[in-house]
Amino acid sequence: PASEDESTPHYTNALAEDIHLVSTTHLISSTLATLTTTGSNVTPTSSFHETLLLLKVWALQRGFLRGHDTFTTTTLALVLVYLYRTKAIGRRMGSIQAFTTFMKFWSEVDWLGESTLTSGNNMNAAKLLAHKMDKKAAFVIPEEGRNESQTISHCEQSRLYAKDVRDNGHSGAPKTLLDCYKAHYTTFSSPFSSIASQSHHDSPILLDPTMTINYLARLS
Repeated sequence: PASEDESTPHYTNALAEDIHLVSTTHLISSTLATLTTTGSNVTPTSSFHETLLLLKVWALQRGFLRGHDTFTTTTLALVLVYLYRTKAIGRRMGSIQAFTTFMKFWSEVDWLGESTLTSGNNMNAAKLLAHKMDKKAAFVIPEEGRNESQTISHCEQSRLYAKDVRDNGHSGAPKTLLDCYKAHYTTFSSPFSSIASQSHHDSPILLDPTMTINYLARLS
């Protein structure tokens, strides 16, 4: 277990979230601005806002909002931002279509790398961890004017991480920054395994365009 003075990915990420509140707000507002023909502020009755309202009602009815290990209004909005920026949700889609797209995305993605695991598997801790990291999904919200892969390749932090691994020869270190996030938000515990993890809990991964913040780190 981590000592009292040792930071964890979740603690570090919580600090990053607090520091970057303004950039997070800008990320959402700039996405909203692209949904109008004039680029002006979107009215509260826009499809984005209506979809967000539906998601909040859905989450509240199931105890998935504003509690421990649950969504916040901001995290719901940021998943919507990802879906709009990757064009999974189109500008002409209504709120019901957008809501359905969100639900399909959220339910079908292998967020923790456990979808192919079955009860009674006999993997040891190392193999289980490697399996989960290989299958685990991780996403980056695209920058305006770029797709997801272009955003990752142009990300300064991603380049600096790769350079550090390459120049300093860190043996066994994840090769990419995205893989590094997977490594730090994945444990060797599983509902299908008797192995108990003494580390931080598994979390889904949705990063901002600078790959500084994991907006879903509070979930598991």
